[in-house]
Order: sequence, then C-alpha cells, then structure tokens
Amino acid sequence: PPRKSTSIADKIVRANVAIDRVDGNLAKFQVLMSIQQNDARLFYGLLRSNLDKFLRLVYTPTIGDACLNWGTVYPTPSALYVTSEDRGNVLNVVNQWPYQNVKIAVITDGHRILGLGDLGCHGMGIPVGKSIVYSACGGLPPEWLLPITLDVGCNNEKFRNSDYYVGLLQNRITGNQYFQLVDELIQSLQSKFGANILIHFEDFSAKNAFGFLQRYSNAGVS
Repeated sequence: PPRKSTSIADKIVRANVAIDRVDGNLAKFQVLMSIQQNDARLFYGLLRSNLDKFLRLVYTPTIGDACLNWGTVYPTPSALYVTSEDRGNVLNVVNQWPYQNVKIAVITDGHRILGLGDLGCHGMGIPVGKSIVYSACGGLPPEWLLPITLDVGCNNEKFRNSDYYVGLLQNRITGNQYFQLVDELIQSLQSKFGANILIHFEDFSAKNAFGFLQRYSNAGVS
C-alpha cells in the first residue's frame, strides 16, 4: 500500500477528483460502482458528502441510461437475478446471496422502467439504485438491502435482440406461471431472511402491481 496513510475525508476528496475528471454521467456511474465494490465505506461517505451531486448519478436520471446500457456496465453491481428457468429452485438461488441479515428486498421485473418501457432484466439498475438510496439517505447498512431482478422475459423485441442484452431471449411469461414464480420468490426470501423482511416492488406493470396488492395484502407480506 502507499506509504502515506489517508483518512476517509482525504479519500472522499480524492474520489471527488476522480469522478469530476470523467466525462458523462454514465461513465461517472461506472466509476462510482467501482468505488462501491472496492470500498463501501468510502462509497457511502462520498455520497453523503454531497447528496445533491451524487444521487442523480446513482439513481434518476442517470440510472435510466445505465439500464439501457446494462449489458456493458462494468463493474456489474452486486445483485441477485431470479429467472423463470429457476422455478422450483428459487430458494437455492436466494441462498447464494452472501449476506445473512437482509431486511429489505427491492424487486423489479423490468416491465415498466421509468419512462423507458420494458427493459427486461436490464431493469436491474432500478433495485440497485434504490438500495443505494436506502443506505445513503436512510442510513441503513448496505448488507440489509438485497436488489433483485425477476427475469421472466422481455416483450420489447428490438431491445431484447440487441447484441448486448443479457436476459432471457423470450417473451414474458404471464398468468399463473408468473404469479407462482413470484410466490416462490417471496416464500424463499421469507424462509431465508425471516417473515418480517420488507418486500419493495418497483417498476412492475400496473396490472401486475395491483395483482400483488390483492394477492399479498392479507398474506403477511409487508
């Protein structure tokens, strides 16, 4: 390591310089994701040092551009993907998450991302960004947050067939198949992290969102 030790305040100043020298908000987002993966304490200290500056880089409006380009965003933020091919095996997928003290799961299926429409699994930027907001603004420990994308396909054929799309190459599953998969995910999260885990649904279609309200409001899902 360098001979000169630096305080967290010094590191925040240096990180600001590194971000300011990068052109374009998407490039700044990628620098921030690199900092997050390498030094979470520095990352959240940096965000809290200037929320007005950094929230727009880790969430809206920049997160929309990040979603559109998710297949080429490096480093890829830590998050969990559950696909329609995981039916019957979702608990095993959830058990792969390395943190045991999750309190909030932020979930999307990418169907209605901001004003961009159906982006399929590239909607992962939304739960990633919202989890960061919970920690940066709410003071929650990052390991309490679990960003999840439910990849059930994408009906935006042009987007789905682009060279860098990383999700399932199929139209969305619907009806009972879809809701049974969501049921399995909720049950798996409650099994691993406890019945009191908060489930935050984000950017689902209105039809499915209302379906969740009817399905889960009396089922002990908060």
